[in-house]
Amino acid sequence: QAGGNPTPTTFVWKKGSATLANGAAASGAVISGATTAMIHIAGVTAADAGSYTVTVGNGVSPDATSNAATLTINPALSTTLAVASKSLTIGVAAVAFTPVTAANGTPGYTYAVTPALPANLTLSASTGAVSGLPTAAATAANYTVTVTDSATATSSMAFSLTVNPAVVATQAVASTTINAGTAITPFTPVTAAG
Repeated sequence: QAGGNPTPTTFVWKKGSATLANGAAASGAVISGATTAMIHIAGVTAADAGSYTVTVGNGVSPDATSNAATLTINPALSTTLAVASKSLTIGVAAVAFTPVTAANGTPGYTYAVTPALPANLTLSASTGAVSGLPTAAATAANYTVTVTDSATATSSMAFSLTVNPAVVATQAVASTTINAGTAITPFTPVTAAG
């Protein structure tokens, strides 16, 4: 906040020792407000990182230069598909897995999934891990995991998930008797489905 008597009338913004001007910067960013109390830099890139100062004057008192403000530019938030597809079975606890991982951006990620996962499966909002004990079959479908960083940047990727019916065993032959020295007629004591 600039003050003084009379009120400041000139403002000169600098990045390091370079005086800034309104318009396109060498980095491609667009600067506005370079001669006002508040500067705006749109479309920043890594090249715009650095120390910024403003020198204010009122035509009477000596000019005053602010302390440096440091602008840090984090790499863009990115996501990686760590598990492209997964098959689970009703009644068998899922070993926790993280289908989509995040990197860069501003740390402090939150995870969300759409559409909702099959019955009794959850996605951790803080780690992105899927876990639970599936209770209903679900055909293969794509689920989109969206990661949001603490600066509200987002990145998304989709993975495929299937929940298979539980395996059911049925006793087909309760018992059989075989005589010594007699060829055995093939039989299947238990059948399975699912």
